[in-house]
Amino acid sequence: MEFIDPSAAQRAIEQTRAKMEEAGNMSDAQIDQAIQMSQRFATGPIGIAVAILGSALIGFLLTLIIAAITKHNRPEFE
Repeated sequence: MEFIDPSAAQRAIEQTRAKMEEAGNMSDAQIDQAIQMSQRFATGPIGIAVAILGSALIGFLLTLIIAAITKHNRPEFE
């Protein structure tokens, strides 16, 4: 993501902050804390682990759906 558009992450953070401020149900300290937590999960080893596990889970579910659709029933007595 940084290779294609280095400023994309910063723009996303700014948009998130604006939406949180617009909602008006959080203080500035709570908004800062929420953004820091989201950055921790988006970058570093935690972000990589979450991405790998999420991709594996989506792949597994997609495989199950495709297998259920393309299942061939064998005759019981051949």
